[in-house]
Amino acid sequence: MAEILHLLGLPRRPRYHERMSYPKMKSPYRPDSDRRQFFRHNTIVPIDYYPEGSRVSPTPKPTKVNLSGGGIRFATQRMFRVGDRLEVVLALPTLAPLHVTAEIIHVRPDDLDDSAQVVRCRFVSMTQRSRERVIQFLLRSQAFQLQEADSG
Repeated sequence: MAEILHLLGLPRRPRYHERMSYPKMKSPYRPDSDRRQFFRHNTIVPIDYYPEGSRVSPTPKPTKVNLSGGGIRFATQRMFRVGDRLEVVLALPTLAPLHVTAEIIHVRPDDLDDSAQVVRCRFVSMTQRSRERVIQFLLRSQAFQLQEADSG
């Protein structure tokens, strides 16, 4: 078939391995520096957060978050800027609360509350054991939500 096309002066269809690969388009919503290593999950977790180095007694309150082994996103009434570092206390339902340091990498106004902002942070100081605890919690939480959806 390719020979007939060639004789007629028509281009032949490229073979599978010869096909052109299209360059990956850069998304304006996810810059290259924001490639995620861990899956994210929306859940409610008791957390508290305060500027790094503050002497505060944490009092975790249930908060709607988007959590992963690499970071956290949540809405807050407190005002923060990109680059600020926070001490974050995660009161997961296993053993003692986790204390981690997080750096704010993105801030935007909250769509639901004009006086609040949504901050996205990456964990910068976290032990491997703490990271594993977060991931195990997320897997259990996701499994529970899937069971709820199947039974409902």
